Amino acid sequence: MSDGSVTLAVGSRRLYDGDLVEVTEFDGAQVTVRVERTNRFRTLGVGRLVTACKTVDLSTEDDDVPMVGTALA
Repeated sequence: MSDGSVTLAVGSRRLYDGDLVEVTEFDGAQVTVRVERTNRFRTLGVGRLVTACKTVDLSTEDDDVPMVGTALA
């Protein structure tokens, strides 16, 4: 994610509504995600997901960015 853009693709992970979610299906208007914590699926409009999600970057070296476990705690 850079400068206000979000890349959505099957397999990408985001923080949404306090949960780590993985995109499992993307049809252009709707996105189906799997909530990691509950292993359940949710279908959301693209706009809703994009405006409310945060990027999860597990490969960052920056100490200011919390790890996923910290963010979910």
